[in-house]
Amino acid sequence: MGSSAMSVDEIVEEMMRLNKSLPIRPGIDEVEAAKVLIMNMEKEEQMKLEIIARQNKRKDVPEEVFKILQEMQRNLVYFQSKEQKREALKLLDLENVHYLFDELIQRASKCLSLNPQANNTSSASSRSSSNLSLANSSSFNASSFNSPAITTTMSSSSFYSEKEPVKVSELVTRDDSYLKLVSILHN
Repeated sequence: MGSSAMSVDEIVEEMMRLNKSLPIRPGIDEVEAAKVLIMNMEKEEQMKLEIIARQNKRKDVPEEVFKILQEMQRNLVYFQSKEQKREALKLLDLENVHYLFDELIQRASKCLSLNPQANNTSSASSRSSSNLSLANSSSFNASSFNSPAITTTMSSSSFYSEKEPVKVSELVTRDDSYLKLVSILHN
């Protein structure tokens, strides 16, 4: 991240370093369980809010005092729901950061495969001394090759989006051996 210009090999190394700095990617089952937990918590939250809204006030209770009670009850429901969803949202955030990095690495891989001249700018010594590859990174989704990076946000989470959750078909295992760039970078 310094001010000096980086070679293609150095950029690929930095990309891989950044990718490897992420915590371990959650498993498909963990992601699915987190999504189910969030959906269930939202249903439970809605049910509790409906119960609060249906409460009846006795005639001797001032209207404003009753409304304050309901507001406190609603806020407690929101707080408890948020606390219970926090870990699931954190896990989905992590999955989506991995997914985003996967897409960005795929874009770089595609760019390098389409622009072989960029690969020839590396020094001969770095070509002979290193076997750079984008393998060993986390998993990738071939169908997302041309899709834009995930940028949707939510107030309680920086990457998780309720409107566009990760689909089961988009979740893949850690088998990413097809992304090796050794032959591209060193030929």
